[in-house]
Amino acid sequence: GLRAATRRGSLFDKLVSYTAAASYGLPSWWTGLILLLVFYFYLRLLPPGGIMSTPPPTEPVAKVLDMLWHTVLPLMTLVVVIVGGWAYVTRTIVLNITQEDFVTVAKAKGLPENLLRRRYILRPAAPPIATNIVFAIAGSLGGAILTETVFNWPGMGRLYYDAITAFDEGLVVALTFVYTLIYIAARFIIEVLVAVLDPRVRV
Repeated sequence: GLRAATRRGSLFDKLVSYTAAASYGLPSWWTGLILLLVFYFYLRLLPPGGIMSTPPPTEPVAKVLDMLWHTVLPLMTLVVVIVGGWAYVTRTIVLNITQEDFVTVAKAKGLPENLLRRRYILRPAAPPIATNIVFAIAGSLGGAILTETVFNWPGMGRLYYDAITAFDEGLVVALTFVYTLIYIAARFIIEVLVAVLDPRVRV
């Protein structure tokens, strides 16, 4: 997103914009099925789903590696679906900053491109970009119901869905409380990050 914004109108910028739009419009369940079809049914490179192989490994290290191996396809699905929106939002934020007067003055002074990008563009753009990243991570911790269903992954999103369909009020309340804590923690982290990245908001 940063590179695309600083090269507005270039072939790279157009490629990022079109790819981001296409990625943002992909349904997570459809993307998961396509990746499952390619990497499991055709290429036989990745496991189809679940949290661990059957039978599971006995060694602790092997268990961890096997679990990580089973997370590849779900993570790939989430990355493909989310990265487009991230790239486009970052491009928009950086593009707005490059049109500010202080950036124009810095360019007129003949500052090096790397210094201009790092100090006058990336630094003001860091707080909103960090905000989007933290909220995205918090949302992923809350679970992705469709992705977890496609890959038979026992995550929080699927647990929440099962609790609703089973009318398990206690579990629904407990998960809602956990989601609320995740959101509060994300807000706290954002406030700290913004204060660190932007000295203007410090009291």
